[in-house]
Amino acid sequence: MGLIWLALGAIALWAIIRLGRQTEQPGNGHWRITATVIGAVLMAGAVLAASRGGWLWAAAMGATGIALVVQSRVR
Repeated sequence: MGLIWLALGAIALWAIIRLGRQTEQPGNGHWRITATVIGAVLMAGAVLAASRGGWLWAAAMGATGIALVVQSRVR
């Protein structure tokens, strides 16, 4: 159970650092910020689903979360 909390903490820390490095003007970066937050939530959900044995859900949520994060980095 400790590794699950470590993984969730790492995802939360990554999201906070990523959001802190946003250099968007106010009103322009809403898509990027939203995509980062939703991607982090999906990756955390994937960790929880994998820990409970739901590998199909974990793969789907993880892939969607990573896709959102990658797309949010494209300007």
